[in-house]
Amino acid sequence: MASKYPYLDTYLNRYKTFIFFDFEATAFTHMPIELSMVFTSFNNYHFNIIETYSTYIKTDDKIGKYVTELTGIDKDILDRNGVTFINVINNLATLFSKYPSKLFLSYSKNDLAILKNAIDNKNLKQEQIKLLMLRNFLDVQKYLARLIRDENGNILSLKKLSDYLNITQDFKFHSALDDSIAMVKIFNAYFNNYEKILTDAFNNFKNLPIYKRQESSDYTEIEIKEILKEQL
Repeated sequence: MASKYPYLDTYLNRYKTFIFFDFEATAFTHMPIELSMVFTSFNNYHFNIIETYSTYIKTDDKIGKYVTELTGIDKDILDRNGVTFINVINNLATLFSKYPSKLFLSYSKNDLAILKNAIDNKNLKQEQIKLLMLRNFLDVQKYLARLIRDENGNILSLKKLSDYLNITQDFKFHSALDDSIAMVKIFNAYFNNYEKILTDAFNNFKNLPIYKRQESSDYTEIEIKEILKEQL
């Protein structure tokens, strides 16, 4: 029997633990100021939340007015509630040891860039954490944008994806924990809206990346639907 999600199943069948994560960072130096991770299991095309980890991270770098307005995080919050990045790494090492075969998921590779920016490559534990996440990673934004884009071909934000998939939970976007939970909810809604996504992608085919990569633009309806199914 053919896979319903041929592209995604290569990841889903390989791992046992799926960790959705999000960083918030300073405006200019891109140092982490908040990290959240949502640990999930996967069964019958549904992610189930097992536990969450969320922390503010201390920094001596200037946060930036824009970041504070976006996230609500300022220096006072970090001074009162933040922990050092070394402490974060130690906590992650303990958490990761509890779970087998981990895939890390975030909304774009920016979160990996923030992680790499903060890592001390001379520190073995930090380097191990970095390599583990880099080598076992799925870009949620890139995956979903294969089929879900607006009428101009633009990638949707987490907020717009939530609206598109009729997710009613009130998320505080640009909160690391809420963004991480939003990704879980979005994926579960994605699985529950298989026909809608294929239909909308068919109607928006010329604005999708896969259309621009094809050698011909003259396809039958059946051919287009088969092309789109390969992107799931």
